[in-house]
Amino acid sequence: MRALISRFAIAVVTTAIICGPVNAQEMISDRDVALSAFANDVGQLQASIPTAQAYMAMKAGELDSWWEELIKKARNMKERWADNPYVSVTGFSLSLSIPPSIDVEFEFKS
Repeated sequence: MRALISRFAIAVVTTAIICGPVNAQEMISDRDVALSAFANDVGQLQASIPTAQAYMAMKAGELDSWWEELIKKARNMKERWADNPYVSVTGFSLSLSIPPSIDVEFEFKS
């Protein structure tokens, strides 16, 4: 997911550069700003996922609090983007694999 978001952010910036408006405010629309901020939020959520070694080294109490914190962050992200006119989080899922992962489900609005 992180690579997908990174490629998306690069595509937005590249498109803005190729289109080449002189005024910076014309170059980046409100939609672009929202999508960039959304990509940043997803990246921050993904960054909170530990490596396999760090995950395996966690004790039971640490694991419980880590999972609770991750779910809280995902719920807060869903609420934060609920009223955005360009993108919204429709849900998320957690994988208990090693290393663990989180998938954010979202939709682009017209």
